[in-house]
Amino acid sequence: MNERVIRWLLAPRYVRWLSLLVLCMGSVALMALLCWQPQRETQQKLSSEVRQQVQRYQALWRQLRQQPTLRHILLKNTQLNMQQQQTATLFSLATLLDQSGGELESWQPGEGKIELMLLVSWEQIQQVFAYFTTLTDTACLEHFIIQRHGERLRAHFTLDTRDDT
Repeated sequence: MNERVIRWLLAPRYVRWLSLLVLCMGSVALMALLCWQPQRETQQKLSSEVRQQVQRYQALWRQLRQQPTLRHILLKNTQLNMQQQQTATLFSLATLLDQSGGELESWQPGEGKIELMLLVSWEQIQQVFAYFTTLTDTACLEHFIIQRHGERLRAHFTLDTRDDT
């Protein structure tokens, strides 16, 4: 190694300057490459993530565009409300007693409210509640009390029959 250094020192001045220049330029180029490589990898990674985000966004956008518009949903909702009002079942004491098989103990119809008391078995109480579920928007079960009465049940119901529409 010493022999090479001595030859380099004995070489003409322009060769020494040129070799120093090449050595410095190579060092700078190597340093730049080493510094820019992580940046390029980071840039490629970010570019890939952006591409994935764009694809995800486009897929979500396609799904959103395929969903019905608000106007369409409101129109369908209005149609369903109209159908429901047309098929609404009105409260009928006779129908309730026929379907449930219960025994009427008291009946007090009033202004917008109906109070009734029935004597029913455990099985019949299920039929009473099943009938109340058919009264879509025409009568609303406001509250009820169920008490034991011997082998049967005494059920006291209050229905709201006011039309809020």
